[in-house]
Formats: sequence, C-alpha cells, structure tokens
Amino acid sequence: MRNYLDPKRHMRTNDWAKKLPKYFQVGTIIEDKSEWYSSRLPKKERHQRMVDAVLSEPRTKGYVKRTFNSIQEKSQAGRKKHMAQSKQARYKKKAAFI
Repeated sequence: MRNYLDPKRHMRTNDWAKKLPKYFQVGTIIEDKSEWYSSRLPKKERHQRMVDAVLSEPRTKGYVKRTFNSIQEKSQAGRKKHMAQSKQARYKKKAAFI
C-alpha cells in the first residue's frame, strides 16, 4: 500500500522483509494535557494503524477511486459494459414513473 502514500514515486520490493532494520521504534503518541483543546485528535479521528490514517484522507480516497474506476472500465468491455448500461437505463425508467 506504499503507492497510496506517493503514487508517482517508484518503490522497490520489500527488502526489509528479508532482514529487519537495525533501529526502529514502536509506540503510542501521548498528548500533553495543555493540548487538550488545541491539537487533540478526537476518538473518531484516531486510527489503529498508520495506513488507516493515510487512507482516510480525501486526497488518497480520490486517488483510490480513480484507479478503481479505471480498472473497472478496462475489465468491463463488450457485452458486460452493454448489460450494465442497459440495467442502469431500466432503473432510471422505473424511477421516472414513481
């Protein structure tokens, strides 16, 4: 999922999977009591993983949506695309009568 961080940057394979880095840190960020109202994240905006936080940003969501739609357009060719369009047209006609 590294391509969602920066889609234009090319990343090599997971070299770290073969050998762990010498130094790394794992922990929880604890806010200062004086920052309760100014720079505190409410519980709804907190995420368990960094990837969840990145994927919840609107810019990233737009990128994911664009790539998904382009893949869908490529996979729906010929009869599949025609059937999807005719199905949508039927639903529009039903909605117009109601």
